[in-house]
Amino acid sequence: MGSVPESADRAPLVDRLHGVISDLAQNVRAYPCSVQTDELTQLNRAINRLQAEFTRRTRILDQNQGWVATGALSTQAWLRRECHLSAAAAADRVRLGRRLEDLPKTASAFGEGAISLQHASLLCRTCEQVGVEPTREAEPILVGAARELDPRQLRIVTERFRYCTDPDGVAREVDATFERRYFDLSQTWDGIYFLNGMFDAESGEVLKTALNALLPPPAGDDHRSAGQRRADALLELCRQNLDSGSLPQRGGQKPHLHLLAGLGALQKLMGAAAPELNGQQMVPAETAHLLACDAGLSTDTSGQNGEGCADALSHMSRVVSGATRRALWQRDGGCRFPGCDRPPGWTDAHHIVHWADGGETKLGNLVLLCRRHHRQVHEQGWRLMREMGGSLQALPP
Repeated sequence: MGSVPESADRAPLVDRLHGVISDLAQNVRAYPCSVQTDELTQLNRAINRLQAEFTRRTRILDQNQGWVATGALSTQAWLRRECHLSAAAAADRVRLGRRLEDLPKTASAFGEGAISLQHASLLCRTCEQVGVEPTREAEPILVGAARELDPRQLRIVTERFRYCTDPDGVAREVDATFERRYFDLSQTWDGIYFLNGMFDAESGEVLKTALNALLPPPAGDDHRSAGQRRADALLELCRQNLDSGSLPQRGGQKPHLHLLAGLGALQKLMGAAAPELNGQQMVPAETAHLLACDAGLSTDTSGQNGEGCADALSHMSRVVSGATRRALWQRDGGCRFPGCDRPPGWTDAHHIVHWADGGETKLGNLVLLCRRHHRQVHEQGWRLMREMGGSLQALPP
């Protein structure tokens, strides 16, 4: 074993390293950008080298069973306790240290800081999947790719290499991944739904492609997060399929939402019973207003004052007819909310004066609104005002 270099104050190397890091933690805002970018590149390379050294020393500790003296049960357990790594990260670090002994070129590039921990882990995982000999033969090419590519791009390279080397193994893994697929939709006590699932690569690409088709670049007034936009795209995908009528029947009917609401709730009268969605979920009057804006209507006269309710609704033609909807598409050409460019297929027919408040289901009282802006009008307090010439003005709450 070689001797440990010593400084004038005989401080261990790791302590000196902390001192250097403290010296680096200075104000660099005044540095030229060229100096900042150069030092960032060098820092990244140094981080890679430190990760490599940490992995090398972890392997030495593992080989010497140095964890025994600490009372730990394994190297992984020691890493979790003393270095605060997760169980998966600790196991991966031990596995990486062991596998790098079979891949000297990968270990050398990692030690130089030319490749990152992610690159080295990816190459070692490929070795475990394909075998040591095939990976060693291709190691110069794989390490060369790792020096030039980011981990995502390198993953594609290793997948192609594995397919050429072990196509049957790839097919078995794809089948195994497909069998692990699942999708859960659960509801909490307060009515919120949670999605959780996992898809194989092909199914995930199908879902992503369908959602991306409904995710145009956000408009200037679109302040939704990326997650909110994806959630809205998934809902839009479902709504379009429900509206198309192409889904199979359930109980002799096309699948649809069922809203049970009294006229008082739709007119937002105090004391009115809460509307119910699909017989189990209470919704506010604003949501009922939105759903009822363009929906089929069935009148229940069995309750108290049912006859009066029927009389109140008898004069109303609730459903937007096919001819009226076609005229709306022709006239509006898409969402009429100022600045919105959503096409007609993404819109609902909206009553400017709601039918529950006496508004008629006629072209002059109807406009097309996309789902997002339809919700803003009904549930977020926005108002639409028709100006001279037929243009609309959107008034914020």
